[in-house]
Amino acid sequence: MEYKTTEAKRKAYKNWYEKQKNPGVVYALVEEGTNRILYVGSTTNSLNKRLWQHKANRKIKETYIMIPLEILKRRDCIREREQYWITYCCPTYNKTKAYKVSDKKDKVYKGGILFNGVFYSTKLELWKRMGNTAYGTFKSRLSRSNNLTYALGLE
Repeated sequence: MEYKTTEAKRKAYKNWYEKQKNPGVVYALVEEGTNRILYVGSTTNSLNKRLWQHKANRKIKETYIMIPLEILKRRDCIREREQYWITYCCPTYNKTKAYKVSDKKDKVYKGGILFNGVFYSTKLELWKRMGNTAYGTFKSRLSRSNNLTYALGLE
């Protein structure tokens, strides 16, 4: 890619570098005083930059602060983790899903497990909510086959 000026090249490199060192953050906008969660989002930019963008949009009328919920190590699961927190926190202003599950099957990821449209951060969390077998049996079945329904004893 050719740049017209050295300044444009420097800006492009700076943007690329910033994205490399910040794989992603899931954050919440929390109303001051009531601690009500207004919005859950994710960004690969700095939290200050994203907060400035929210304030510029002026869609949220309440006074709020930004709190990081989860700092991610990998970018490939940012939308799934955002959707997990949206489901968990039930924020006021989130109207659309961050992650569409209709095109994804139940799957075990390095960062967690997607099962029936809900993202669980650990095997233990999934088992506590859904399991009908002993935890040892669940782990053993899951290691032999990636069939989550079978491993949880739901078949």
